[in-house]
Amino acid sequence: MDGARSHQTIGNVHTGSGGQTFVGSAGRDVVFLSARDPNEARSQAIRDCRKALFLSDPAIDRANLTTSKGIRVAGTCEWIKENERYQQWLEGKISLLWIWGGAGKGKTMLSVFLTEELELNGPVVYYFCSSQDKGRDNASAVLRSLLWQITIRFPDLAEQLLRIFKSGETSAPDFSDTVRRLESSLTSIGTLWNTLTTLVLDPQLARLTCVLDGLDECEETSRNWLASKIYNLNANAGAIHRLRIIIVSREIQGLRQSPQLNLDRECNDKVSLDIRKFVSARVEELATKIGLNADFRREVEEQLLKRSEDTFLWVGFAMDELLRKSTGLEVEETLQDLPFGLPAYYGRMLRQINAKQQATISTILQWVTLATRPLSLKELASALEIKATRLCTKEDAVRDLISLCGPFLAIHSHALAEQDPQCRPSNNNPYPSERNHIAKNGSSVIHEETVTLIHQSARDYMSRPDSQTVPPAFRFQHEEAQFCIAWRCIDCIQRSAEQAEHDGRSQLRTSGGQQDPLLDYAMDYWTSHAQQALSWFRQLTKHPSGFFGLTSAVREQWWRSYRGRQYDLSRAELPALHIAAYVGMLPWVRMLITRDEPPKTVEARIVNTRDSEGRTALLYAVDQGREAIIQLLLKYGASTAIGERPYFEGPDTPILYFAARAGKVTVMRTLIEHGANVCSVGYEGETPLHEAARGVSCAMVELLLESGAEVKAQNNWGETPLHVAAYCGTAAVVRVLLDGGSEIEAKAFSKERTPLHIAAYSGSYAVVRTLLDYGADTAATKRCTALHRAAEYGDNTVVRLLLDRGAEIEAEDEHWRTALQVAAYFGREDIVRFLSDRGAFSDVCTALGIAVQEGYEYGGLSRPKRTWN
Repeated sequence: MDGARSHQTIGNVHTGSGGQTFVGSAGRDVVFLSARDPNEARSQAIRDCRKALFLSDPAIDRANLTTSKGIRVAGTCEWIKENERYQQWLEGKISLLWIWGGAGKGKTMLSVFLTEELELNGPVVYYFCSSQDKGRDNASAVLRSLLWQITIRFPDLAEQLLRIFKSGETSAPDFSDTVRRLESSLTSIGTLWNTLTTLVLDPQLARLTCVLDGLDECEETSRNWLASKIYNLNANAGAIHRLRIIIVSREIQGLRQSPQLNLDRECNDKVSLDIRKFVSARVEELATKIGLNADFRREVEEQLLKRSEDTFLWVGFAMDELLRKSTGLEVEETLQDLPFGLPAYYGRMLRQINAKQQATISTILQWVTLATRPLSLKELASALEIKATRLCTKEDAVRDLISLCGPFLAIHSHALAEQDPQCRPSNNNPYPSERNHIAKNGSSVIHEETVTLIHQSARDYMSRPDSQTVPPAFRFQHEEAQFCIAWRCIDCIQRSAEQAEHDGRSQLRTSGGQQDPLLDYAMDYWTSHAQQALSWFRQLTKHPSGFFGLTSAVREQWWRSYRGRQYDLSRAELPALHIAAYVGMLPWVRMLITRDEPPKTVEARIVNTRDSEGRTALLYAVDQGREAIIQLLLKYGASTAIGERPYFEGPDTPILYFAARAGKVTVMRTLIEHGANVCSVGYEGETPLHEAARGVSCAMVELLLESGAEVKAQNNWGETPLHVAAYCGTAAVVRVLLDGGSEIEAKAFSKERTPLHIAAYSGSYAVVRTLLDYGADTAATKRCTALHRAAEYGDNTVVRLLLDRGAEIEAEDEHWRTALQVAAYFGREDIVRFLSDRGAFSDVCTALGIAVQEGYEYGGLSRPKRTWN
């Protein structure tokens, strides 16, 4: 042990290494320490939680952007610091500022500048969304990154993760289960958002600055959901004082009412001036290279400004082209050929491709444009079925074809750990996580090259419905192209299934990773492409694999392999209808149920067939929020009375329970209108209202209450929905339940715990405050007070609130312990210090006896070597 840690001193009390430490006096200020860190398990759990949240380091993402786009020209972006609206945001007069404009206006470089500038004055969290990267185009990735950054920049708030995700009321918190609960919530954007708002509104956080770049590049559902949540958070009085957000993007419908800066109108002069500076710097580079006089330089600058239409990206393309010239004459000729505007420049790039290669490159562009995530060179070679030659590998052939596209396509290199199957992207792991970047078990690190379009505007150009500006050889119909990709993916699955059968394997993937390079992508995303080719579905069903029939060996092989890659997916063998409902393919569902002859009983209908885990197709559709499929299944007689069969004896878990978990109010309303019982009771006595109370949707809770749900219903532990909301819900949901008639002093867990006890234990300041505002009793039960629960595993701010609202600091529980002694028992040094500062009395013998004799078991203290009298 180093010198700094071999000797601890607090006040006038000290100890050496290995000794037991007790600090304080007999009457006041009792605090304990141990020879080792009493929070070691807690600290490790926090590290594990951070590791689970990690996807990529935004600082590295920012550095990569700077590398790819070039270093910012001196003097550009500086105008934002003098902007009146930005000044209002900076001074805290507004908490949300939306900066938006068209493509190629330098928005990302402005975001880079803002993050670097704001970091000079305090902690900043930021995120750069990217439609080119499946790992950075969704709400889950944004929220996970922000949570990871907050817990890194504000270590004291990391403790909140353990309180939010702890496994329940246990005398010794199970941190391993806490981490598992967080990991299982990574795909729940509602839970992630609730966690983020809990951290942001924590009184320990004085101020947090957040910059989100490219929110428009998130897929549509994520974009709209996040925009709505951020806009509503902006109206939260508590958040206004602590959270400042800047969003830089193209136009987003859900932010139109927000305070904003329009780069195309309000700031056009400033952006134009930045482009002039950018052009001047790049032309200076050109002039230095080939020697241009002042008049020539001036003409080049004027032509670039005139033709670029104030677009940084256009200037970048043009300058890259001009810098490849070696004489002034070549520069002049090229300058006159440059088109006006970005779409015309993209067309110029495509028209320069050799006619012999146009068909192949057109197919490459379709795959890259429509791919759900970036494809590797190997995957793209397999997708196009490119063959190696005697002198050229498949990957080299694709790389050469991409080079013919000029800057239209880009190749990026990523480090992966060889032989690590978790390195491969999938639906639930679209971007290799922190631990996947590290080679394990002696495996070597390899680099994988992926292909993307150069910019989001290139994707828009290729996908635009009025594709007349796209050269005819490169035009494609969206749905037809999606159909072709889906067909090729199923081809790949079929061939892999045939090979697996030949090899005697039950899985499509081989242990040595020798399968078709496209297989992982095909398994994970064929459904995504098929869903976007619904008018071509009838042709897709003609695939020779028989994939879409009532029975299909190829489909069974696919499902067996696919479900093994999704940690949140049922391990049941599913009938075709269940799979169709799960993946959301309406024409497939319609085809299967219309083939079914109407039987005499409801239970015998194909729509009510159960899988091996007792689930119907309707339940899978509800769980995934597939509204159109739910409507169709109900039309054909699907029963809302059939839920999920439990693992043990007991009633089915009601279908409304899954609707509440999915969080879609429209789905819940549809099921209720079709006779679903809002008071149905499932496994462990849970009702749909219990599950809804765990979420963040007040509308869901209100709908259930309006439909007759029993607000005072108790589960097997005596918990009402209010208890559940107090533990893991929100203050808003708690208010809805209280206004709906919930009993504020209802007691659960052998009549020992009120909702206030639960909220104090969970450490939710907002919920505790809400319950107190509604008149909750801080004493409530003789066996334990809310203050005891907060001292056990709550939060300093909650302890302070309870004391300020009249909680008795010297109240004793059933074991005659005060809150101070409970805090000592559970190793809560922070709470012990705080209670001591607030005047809590503790007898040396009692407090020290608990802290040293018993504290090691639950509080993490060193086992005592001697006793105290």
